[in-house]
Amino acid sequence: MLIYLSMIENEEDKEKFEEVYALWHDKMYGVAMKDLKNPYDAEDVLIEAFTYIAKNMDKIDDPKSKKTLSYVCVVTKHFAIDEIRRRKRVTLVNYDDLAYAIGSFKMTDDTLTNAILKLPEKHRQIIFLKYYHGYEVKEIAKMYGMKYDATQKLLFRIKKGLETKLSKEDL
Repeated sequence: MLIYLSMIENEEDKEKFEEVYALWHDKMYGVAMKDLKNPYDAEDVLIEAFTYIAKNMDKIDDPKSKKTLSYVCVVTKHFAIDEIRRRKRVTLVNYDDLAYAIGSFKMTDDTLTNAILKLPEKHRQIIFLKYYHGYEVKEIAKMYGMKYDATQKLLFRIKKGLETKLSKEDL
């Protein structure tokens, strides 16, 4: 809660925010859970919703009013919908299925395939996600809990390593 309060400048708004938080946190959590059915995602949505509310305290007159209840529920609902939309854009792959799929490739005469199969598992998975499944770098970064830039650099290094390895084999 201290993070939210640090975003609010005047003392009166801080007190209003504390009251809104205490009164409506559980109700907002229920709204998020109804749509998301996942406690972790619901908590993420509440963080976004309370951050938004803290930045827009001028829209709240009386923390106890039905108008405020409606406002906080609508804000929560909108962030829950945004989360559902994000889920649709990023289709997560079951890592057991992915490992099986990568391991199920047969060694062939194709030198590139052989070179990819000799990569460390994480590198193979990243190449597989990017070029076989067509995931964007941003989506792969989210799957691995990495930053976008770090994932992009890793992908570049993997490709550069493959290129170097293949050029040594005169291809």
